[in-house]
Amino acid sequence: MKLTIFMLGLLTISGSIQAQTMTAQEVAKQIMQRPDGQHVKRQLRMTLIDPSGNKMSREAEVWRTTDQQIRKTLIRFTGPKRIKDTAFLTFDYQLENHDDEQWMYLPALRRERRIPASDRGDHFMGSEFSYEDVKSELKFPLHDYQFSLLGQEQGYWLLQGIPVSPELADSLGFSRFVAKVDEQSWLPIQVEFWDRQDRPLKTVKVTDRALIDGFWTPKQIEVSNVQSGHASRFDYLTVEYRKDMDPKRFNVTSLRQ
Repeated sequence: MKLTIFMLGLLTISGSIQAQTMTAQEVAKQIMQRPDGQHVKRQLRMTLIDPSGNKMSREAEVWRTTDQQIRKTLIRFTGPKRIKDTAFLTFDYQLENHDDEQWMYLPALRRERRIPASDRGDHFMGSEFSYEDVKSELKFPLHDYQFSLLGQEQGYWLLQGIPVSPELADSLGFSRFVAKVDEQSWLPIQVEFWDRQDRPLKTVKVTDRALIDGFWTPKQIEVSNVQSGHASRFDYLTVEYRKDMDPKRFNVTSLRQ
């Protein structure tokens, strides 16, 4: 029994030493490599909340697939009627020096439009989530940021990211972020952002998560804009990890279907 306790003590000490010696880049890499399923379908309710507390809801289907070095995400709104069939498609390239591609389909115009990479920080469908928030899914591309560790806090890393160039900061709409990262799941449960003048801008929080099919999965994500008083919430009502998915679903031409 004494030997067992001694060995457990050594393992605990070893784990603590390993945690203490991790670099910011290694923490960021663990976040990027966090398993989140190759193919997943979700039912989304998006709620917009104004400073007076008034709420407006929208529903959508979210499909995501990973094909080699590309994460493809399709969001198609199913309600209310005035935005039904509006769709958003993004190709998120994991390779450095390769701009991501994004399209929005507007059924009223019966045409899709390409969203420039410079618009990554714009509001997504009138919410406080940006296009970048939606496509990145709480991951931070290693080639986009200079990372530093601000410390540890009861099982969480405090990771700061600063865009690698002023041009990138302009397109993202912020000067830096600080993420509170769970060191077991490598899921950021809170991310605070500062604007280009280094003033507090918004806070993103994972307020509900679950282990589904072996993947740590956000079930509810909230964002509050401290400057405007507006807030938004994503509730994932169902999450279904799949073995495969029709690649034709992620074609630009399929947005009109």
